[in-house]
Amino acid sequence: MVDYGNRDLGVAMTASTNELGGRVIVMGYFPWTQIHSLAKSSQLKAICSWLSGNRMPVVVESFSKVAIWACRGNEQNCERPNIENALNRPDRKL
Repeated sequence: MVDYGNRDLGVAMTASTNELGGRVIVMGYFPWTQIHSLAKSSQLKAICSWLSGNRMPVVVESFSKVAIWACRGNEQNCERPNIENALNRPDRKL
């Protein structure tokens, strides 16, 4: 990362693949701020794409404020993901 005075501030994000093929990204500069900007949204989409090995089941390529969730089975069995509920129940995946 470089500031407006062209001073090197160090690494802001690092991506790595380990010997088993696992992918890790470390973001060290408030990664969840400005999340509703086009630049941050594009960055996070690229990160998710890379982490998944370009196997994301669905991607909204436009800059839209939408939430996507998927369910298996019929619509009656589909429930909206609840992040608080998922955090309290580690056996449950979003």
